[in-house]
Amino acid sequence: MSDDRKFWSKYDYLLFFWLLLFFVTLARLLFIGSLGLGDSEAYYWVWSKHPALSYYDHPPVVAYMIRLFTAIGRDSSFFVRLGPVLLFPFTVLMTALIYREIGPEKDYPRSLFYIALLLVLTPAMAVGGVSASPDTPLAFFLSGFLLFLFKAVMKFKGPYLLVAGVFLGLAAASKYFAVLYYPILLAFFLRKDMRKWWKGPWLYLAGLAALIGMLPALLWNAGNHWASFAFHLKERHHGAGLSLENFGRLAGGQLLYMSPLILAGLFWALKKAFDRHKRGDVRASLVVYTTLPYIGFFYLVTLITPEAEPHWPLMGFLPLYPMLLAAWQESGPGRRKRRLAAWTLGSSLAMVLLIHVYVLTPWISKAMPKRIYEANAKFDIANELRGWPELGKAVKQELKKRGGTFAFSYHYTVCSQLTFALYPDYKVYCPNTRNDEFDFLGLSSPPIGGSGIFVGDWRYHVNPAKIYSCGYMDKKPRFVVVYAHGLKAREFMLFWCKDYNGLKPDAPAGL
Repeated sequence: MSDDRKFWSKYDYLLFFWLLLFFVTLARLLFIGSLGLGDSEAYYWVWSKHPALSYYDHPPVVAYMIRLFTAIGRDSSFFVRLGPVLLFPFTVLMTALIYREIGPEKDYPRSLFYIALLLVLTPAMAVGGVSASPDTPLAFFLSGFLLFLFKAVMKFKGPYLLVAGVFLGLAAASKYFAVLYYPILLAFFLRKDMRKWWKGPWLYLAGLAALIGMLPALLWNAGNHWASFAFHLKERHHGAGLSLENFGRLAGGQLLYMSPLILAGLFWALKKAFDRHKRGDVRASLVVYTTLPYIGFFYLVTLITPEAEPHWPLMGFLPLYPMLLAAWQESGPGRRKRRLAAWTLGSSLAMVLLIHVYVLTPWISKAMPKRIYEANAKFDIANELRGWPELGKAVKQELKKRGGTFAFSYHYTVCSQLTFALYPDYKVYCPNTRNDEFDFLGLSSPPIGGSGIFVGDWRYHVNPAKIYSCGYMDKKPRFVVVYAHGLKAREFMLFWCKDYNGLKPDAPAGL
């Protein structure tokens, strides 16, 4: 983003671009196997062991991706995350290539490098680029959709539009959020200057390809009482309403996930695009249509829905990265610009490094007084990556010792992590009073009359005697305490349940 044309040639910048993607990918490959799975990653891994047209929470692509790479390798955190790590550089590449359709040609190689740098230094991308979640394939397919959509509109070439439709269909097969682009595109192509597309076959073919991507999820839902749609449109919006808490979560989450200066720069780019859109610039209009409705919708959802997460609007920012560089290059050189660019890149780099230091090293945890850290360790999100192998070993020993045939818990994240830790030796069940994927996999209840180990986690601790009916249940648990870097990081409780007989009628709701 700095004005350094005289120091480097366009070939240097292309080399820097590829070296950046290579070393970021290499660094990720070196550490993804050293960390346990996150709770959501373990949940999606469970899905991968049960191939289906779709799943309760999301469409199927994330499960297929995990199944592919664990089949190539094995069931380990490295192979669970390998797909996302390999997809990320292509997401960056396709997003950066949008610049060619909207920015000055002479600045193309330099801008390509800086777009990649900004994406790599966006904290949400730094974390999401290694996480086995639906958002990773969503970002990949949406970046392809956006690239070929821009190419189609700017060059008026139908085959590009068909490819864009295929990418959008695959994005919809990754996460339902992509469906928001269906009405957005309809509105864009109803513009007077876009009506020429309705006279040929390509727009219809592209629309059909986009709709086909939703077909597996529609078929699965049709056979399961439209469970996913009920979940996303109704069940997860309990207690919805505007509140200061929701506003603080949205504002704080966006600043943390996006980095304050990058976020400010992207909104500046959106303003520039909107100004040009009002003057009739088709390129800018397409940027506005593919960003503003998406971001605005998920900002509104986050403001009114307690379960909304700060990363939900992220995909709406993708076209703004090349737009930021296009507007930046066209605004001319200046010392203040160079300083601002340095502060933006430097502060974002500091945030990304801090995240990696926090997760990969004990330095930040040990900097706190031990008593204070251990009293609050259950709120340390990095600890969800730790302790599961130790727990799995303890549960296996207890099951073998007491003749049990299964393990169970009441929260889907604990059930998922426990499944990964015990696989393939023992089955894990997840009996509770809320819907989750375990209900659709036939794992919502242990066999009646069977005996096994209940596993409690200190984050969700409820006395299992209040939830489950057993012929006999331990009154006091066996504790499994996990230490990380000499600090107490996790605490689990194991209860023996003999002659399991289901949930109690008065079991607390919402477990």
